[in-house]
Amino acid sequence: MSAARRTMVGVCAAGLSYLWMVGYALAQQQDVQEQVEPAQYADQNTGQPLRERMRDSDRREIGGRRSTTYFRGPDAVGANAQSASAEVDQYLANCLSIRNQGEIEMIKFALQKTENAQVRQFAQQLIDDHSQLAQRLSQLTGVNQGQTAINNAALNQLLQIDRQIADQCTSLAREKLSQKSGADFDQCFIGAQVGAHIEMLAALTVIADRVGGQLQQVASDARTTVKQHLQQAEQLAKQLESANRG
Repeated sequence: MSAARRTMVGVCAAGLSYLWMVGYALAQQQDVQEQVEPAQYADQNTGQPLRERMRDSDRREIGGRRSTTYFRGPDAVGANAQSASAEVDQYLANCLSIRNQGEIEMIKFALQKTENAQVRQFAQQLIDDHSQLAQRLSQLTGVNQGQTAINNAALNQLLQIDRQIADQCTSLAREKLSQKSGADFDQCFIGAQVGAHIEMLAALTVIADRVGGQLQQVASDARTTVKQHLQQAEQLAKQLESANRG
C-alpha cells in the first residue's frame, strides 16, 4: 500500500468518531421525542387542568439526560421536540465547524510546504471554499458572538470531546506530513484530502437529510462543493501517482 493510500485510510478511520457522534446526537433527538409524554395536572380546588412550564433553573431528567426547556401540558411533545431539535442542530453545526476549521489549518500548512503548482492551486481553492463555509457556520454556532456553548449538558460534553479529537487528529496528521517532502509529501497530502472529503461528504449527506432550516441549506450547499473537491482530489491523486511512476 502506497504512503498516500495509508494516509487516506488513516484519515477515514479517524473520521469514524465524527460519524458516531452525529449518529448519537440524532439518536438522542429521537429519544427525547419518544420519551416525552404530554401531561396534564389538575388544580386541587377546581379540578381544571393546568399547563405548566418549568423554569430553566428547574430542569427535569428525561431518559437519563437533562432537558433545559421542558414543558408540561397538551403541547408538551411538540415544544420539547422543537427544543431538542434546536439543540441537536446547534451541536451538529458546531461539529461541522470544528472539522472545517481543522481542514483549513491542514491545507494552509500544505500550501506553505508544497512546491507543486497544481497542488498549490488546489489548496488555495480549498482554503477559499472552506473559509466561506466557516462564515456560514459561524452564523449558526454563534461563534461571532462568543456563544458556542450548548445548554444540553450531554451534547456540550460530546462537543468538547469532539473538539479534542479533531485537534489531536490535526496535530498527528501534521506531524506525519512534516516528515515528508517533495512528491512524497504531495501524494500523502492529496491522499489525505481524498479521505477527509469522503468523511465530510458522508456527514453532510446524513445531516442534510435529517435536519431542517438554515443548517439543512448550509449542509446541502456544502455537500455539492465537497463532491467537487473530492473529484478534483481523486483526479489529482492519479496524476501525482502517474508522474511519480514516470
